[in-house]
Amino acid sequence: MNEKSEIIHDYTFAKVLLWLLLVILSSAIQFLPVCIVPFILFSGDGEADFRIAIMYILAVFPIAACAAILSAIIKLVMLRAIIIKVNKHKRFYIASMALLLNSILIAFFMFFIAVGYGSVINIILLSVPFLILDAVIYVFFMERIFVSYIDRGMIIAIDGPLASGKGTLARALAAHFSLPHLDTGSLYRAVAHNMMREGYKFNNTAAAADIARHLNINGIIDADLRTAEVGAGASVVAAMPEVRKALFDFQRKFAANPKGAVLDGRDIGTVICPDADFKFFITARPEIRAERRLKELHAAGDNITLEELTKQIEERDYRDANRADAPLKPTETSIILDTSDMGIDEVIQKAVGIIDGTNK
Repeated sequence: MNEKSEIIHDYTFAKVLLWLLLVILSSAIQFLPVCIVPFILFSGDGEADFRIAIMYILAVFPIAACAAILSAIIKLVMLRAIIIKVNKHKRFYIASMALLLNSILIAFFMFFIAVGYGSVINIILLSVPFLILDAVIYVFFMERIFVSYIDRGMIIAIDGPLASGKGTLARALAAHFSLPHLDTGSLYRAVAHNMMREGYKFNNTAAAADIARHLNINGIIDADLRTAEVGAGASVVAAMPEVRKALFDFQRKFAANPKGAVLDGRDIGTVICPDADFKFFITARPEIRAERRLKELHAAGDNITLEELTKQIEERDYRDANRADAPLKPTETSIILDTSDMGIDEVIQKAVGIIDGTNK
């Protein structure tokens, strides 16, 4: 099993703004010597000396600004790599490379300024404290703000359409790796179930959002969530941004379990856990999925026909793939498994092999 990794939480406007401000601060603060040195070198008593100092600052400021922007870009690119490569050892390696590149950039910049000022020693002596301060701010930014949950367990995200086999795989992987499991689809089914119980129509957005915000799945029998009618309703309410927002925090908190977690649904890899260690997208041909689902429903006493169920599945696939908020789709890093012609044991074995690194 892979190294423990982190999951990024709470993408809010305020936090993103704070991240950007810290990057700008850590990149700009190292150029303060550009403003300080001229006044030291031209520290006379006359107005002419002051003007000379200002002229030097204005002359080098565009270069300093460009270097600061480049420094910030280096950090942001490296932090982007850290998001994708959340392995702890890789994270520190990438951060070290960022600081090294940043220091090389500043060294060249300071040398250029020093030659212009004719005082290399003064520049070096004044630059070192600011470089140290920049490194401290950057490390704080990366460790305490950006990667705010350290040493989280392994996160496995499994997405896919109805009856593709994602739930069975999720339960098997959770048992194999001793991880807690959340079927996020059950949350939307519970919302639809409660709307039916309280007499609301599935297209009542206000009622759906209110039920989602106050959802309590305790006491709901799982079989009641597995009917075709509840499944159809779940697809309707799942397309409502208000409902998805209400259930978002619940799912993210579950994923933040220190032991790690397995979550399956339709937007786990794209929205809920975009930084999951492993992202699987499970699919199968519609007719295969309809036959699988029909067996489950008939076993539960639902007499829906294959034709009706196939139509429902096609309609749900269309809604899930074309909704404006969090459509069902694999990510660029998702591992796609077509289970149409695979037995469940074969699917589980393949997924376990991928996670253990024995099956690519």
